[in-house]
Amino acid sequence: AKQAEAPLSVLTLVAYHTHRSLAVLSNTRLAWAASLPTTAPIAMAVANFRSSENQRRGIIVTLEDGGRISCLYLGTEPLEGATRTLSVRRQVEVDRTEETAALLRQIRSMEKNDADAADLEREVTSDLRLLTKIRMSAEVPTRELANAIGVSDPDEERACAVLILTMEAPSDGGVHDIAVTVRCDHPVAVDPPGIVVNQVATGMVSELQFRFFIVSPTTISNANAAVVASYTSSSGYPNSVIKDVRLPLPLFVIPATPEKEAACKVTFESSLPCANLNELFNDVRREKDVSHNSTGFEFPCGSLVSVLASRSSKRYRIQSNSFPALWLIMDELKSRLKAHFEHLGKSLKLSVRQDLPLREYYTLIDNHFTKRQALSECMSLLEQRAVEFRMLQKRLLLRIKEKTPTSLG
Repeated sequence: AKQAEAPLSVLTLVAYHTHRSLAVLSNTRLAWAASLPTTAPIAMAVANFRSSENQRRGIIVTLEDGGRISCLYLGTEPLEGATRTLSVRRQVEVDRTEETAALLRQIRSMEKNDADAADLEREVTSDLRLLTKIRMSAEVPTRELANAIGVSDPDEERACAVLILTMEAPSDGGVHDIAVTVRCDHPVAVDPPGIVVNQVATGMVSELQFRFFIVSPTTISNANAAVVASYTSSSGYPNSVIKDVRLPLPLFVIPATPEKEAACKVTFESSLPCANLNELFNDVRREKDVSHNSTGFEFPCGSLVSVLASRSSKRYRIQSNSFPALWLIMDELKSRLKAHFEHLGKSLKLSVRQDLPLREYYTLIDNHFTKRQALSECMSLLEQRAVEFRMLQKRLLLRIKEKTPTSLG
């Protein structure tokens, strides 16, 4: 009897991206499965490699999306000979040795000339000198700044802090290509944000002006601004100077009538008798204020902060209905009290004996978490509505293409 021929078998290679595995299918039956050493490939091929010594058949060559090519072997019999690898590591070690030797030669050549090394150190450490002065005024923002920050009434005068920056070149040489950048946190905006000066020669002084405005009625998070000056020295070495500037309090608050009661309170205990608050905050007070023991400040967001000084005890109480609004006035009161008593030649010690306001702190965390949850729900709802809108668009397109359209309902 004639022997029946064996059916044809088609081998198929399938790579899975989720499990980084490779499957060999014989027709529709799984014949072999193996794990891939790296990510799943984007292209595969079966190759046979021949040499004068032996022959390797059934090598699977894979190409990854990063351009890496791998040769994989599936089988139960071990290879007769070890595959030769390229001496990449040895070449890298040779390159590193040559680079290290070149750096050592350069260091030794610089150490031989002590005069040049001293000049280099003096050149690197020489800094451009920055002097700052701030004055308050009421000005109208420029059209460019008004359009950038979205001011509703661009012709309205606003409180403005003018920073006058004076640059002096070092005595050992002038500087050129000076890029001055001012950085501040929202809601403070600066105009202009940066200025480029071509050159400042030795003995010359250059003055720049920057204007700060409050652009939105939100709580102040940072009252400092950073001035960064990047320049190139006369010898061609790049350098930079950073100077922090404290913005004046009248930029952030206006004088207001103090309140006797508030929800959030912090008490400072002083080692010296209480100072006159009107003299302490003479730049933020109304002419009709006659009380020396109380003063008030109002932020653009509407929060009111009151400072009360005790007549009998050495205590200051800072209070407000808004907990985030307290920090700026507390920090300003502390710095002004220390400067006031240092001018009188006295040493001041301030302390806070009350517990940390954890309740207000946890309330802020809960409010923030609630808003984040509401934002997440809005994003999910928007995504759901977008999917429904795309489905409706698809149905409309299908109805438009039909010769006899029907109702969508």
